Amino acid sequence: MREESNSLSLDHIEIFFELLSQSTEDYIFFWDINRNKFKISSAIFDEFNLSKEIESDLVNCWSKIVYPDDVQIWKDDIQELLHGKKGEHNLEYRLINKYKEIVWISCRGKVYVSDDPKTIFLVGRIKNIGEKNKFDSITGTWNREQFEHRMNYLIKEKIYKNGAMFIMDIDNFKNINEKYGHSYGDKVLRAIATEVLEYLPKDVRLYRLDGDEFAFFYPMCTKETIEKIYEKIQMYTNTQHEIESNKYYCTVTAGVAMYPEDGDNYLDLFKHADIALDIAKISGKNRIKFFSQELYENKLKVISMQQKLRECVENNFNDFELFFQPQVNAVTKRG
Repeated sequence: MREESNSLSLDHIEIFFELLSQSTEDYIFFWDINRNKFKISSAIFDEFNLSKEIESDLVNCWSKIVYPDDVQIWKDDIQELLHGKKGEHNLEYRLINKYKEIVWISCRGKVYVSDDPKTIFLVGRIKNIGEKNKFDSITGTWNREQFEHRMNYLIKEKIYKNGAMFIMDIDNFKNINEKYGHSYGDKVLRAIATEVLEYLPKDVRLYRLDGDEFAFFYPMCTKETIEKIYEKIQMYTNTQHEIESNKYYCTVTAGVAMYPEDGDNYLDLFKHADIALDIAKISGKNRIKFFSQELYENKLKVISMQQKLRECVENNFNDFELFFQPQVNAVTKRG
């Protein structure tokens, strides 16, 4: 899968490297894989905490500035390159800069094989693409688009054998917005998101979907594990809290779909978790429901009945029948 090139030598690469480094804002790099020698544009040392040791110890040094959640993704991709399973590197992931800020980068490179002498090296560029469209600006959690992207990746690549998709909604959140204003409501969302993250393992990402709705995917877990996490969240939200001298109280409702029993793709899992959430709301809120076919069929019956009632009303109640039900005392047998 690697590209053979008899004419491109290490000397050529170094010449191209110097020229490109001076003519682009991207970080240009090349990695002599055989000798484990790495070279990158010097400007990167101004933005990230990297030392010259990276020139002889790339994997170890680079791992230190990769955002913890993305380290394994990056290492897996590099391992595929080292074992000749792929001939190019094309990955978006996060780094931590000198100011402890999260920076999204796009790293692209291609493997070349030179016969003069026999050398395998990776040549490419790193582009700073910032944080745009990755995180929710209010809570700092991942956004809905990233949730779908991540789920599709995990399922397609069969990263985990099973797991749970959890969707959570803050009950009557509009009351908080109406009472204290949307700016205050944003602070409540941040507080709840921060608390929920305390109950999740570091490798489980929290996403804000729409409004006051959050979600996460917990791999390799049981229903009991999810129930315990929900109980912790519920204990927190069932207690009155205070922000800026204003007290607030809210409850949370959750719906869960298990992978792969309730769906082997993102759309089905999300649909079924959302159905479980709706049923939990209908059942009185402040509770958790796991999706089941029985719950789904019951909801379909309710939807069908509601539709028929609307049709009857629009049809001048023609399909309604009026019955007289006398009320009789069971003891006296009198009305």
